[in-house]
Amino acid sequence: RPDRPDRPDRPDRPDRRLTRLRPCSPPTPQEVRRDDPRGSQLEPIRSFPIEAGMPKATRVSFVHFNGKLDGGILVGYEDGMIAILDSDTGECLLEEPIHDKAINRISFNKEKTLLYTASADCKAKMVDVAKLQILKTYETDRPVNAIVQHPTKDHVILGGGQEAMSVTTTSGRVGKFEARFFESIYVQEFGRVKGHFGPINALAVNPDGSSYCSGAEDGYIRLHHFDQDYVNKTDSVPEERIEAQEGDEELLEENKA
Repeated sequence: RPDRPDRPDRPDRPDRRLTRLRPCSPPTPQEVRRDDPRGSQLEPIRSFPIEAGMPKATRVSFVHFNGKLDGGILVGYEDGMIAILDSDTGECLLEEPIHDKAINRISFNKEKTLLYTASADCKAKMVDVAKLQILKTYETDRPVNAIVQHPTKDHVILGGGQEAMSVTTTSGRVGKFEARFFESIYVQEFGRVKGHFGPINALAVNPDGSSYCSGAEDGYIRLHHFDQDYVNKTDSVPEERIEAQEGDEELLEENKA
């Protein structure tokens, strides 16, 4: 694209936008019969084939892009890359490496301006949708399978744990199957909720912020109601540690005088 140079700041990284996807198929006229949905055409309007040997897509979602409502298709790949495709042509509009391993789950804030990603690289991230710029990183010591933003607080909830293939020989305590609570801006973990004895794969928060539920490999969906202490909780600004600098002692002496 003449209006977007091929990453001059990354000369050592090949541009994979041209090799990841094949040209999309032309639009297919669709017939939707509302009186008898079974008679509607089932063929897709368009398809965006991925080149053989390229990483598979693991998550997709419509996003607002370039001033167009749902004008882009956000795609997460198993190599940690995220791309935004033009919903009409399939052209790659933007692409950035967000994670080092597969992206397991994506979610958004209410306005769909912030993207939250959960990955097998033991990290979750907050990303600016318009630029695919990483804003915050939430680090853990186990693969992250789910992440969701609290609708009324500046908190995110992460879920995951040890891989399912190893769960049969691992206790819940060692597998670390807790739901983990982070302050979304200052990236501070302030709480964990136990209960599952398998990796958490899905999280959802009640729109009014009063409860959340989690689904895991153990076959259970657990509903948790937040107690009043959490509802009334206010987030304090962490104190910044100020390192001593040369001349501080002289300045203190002058202030005493």
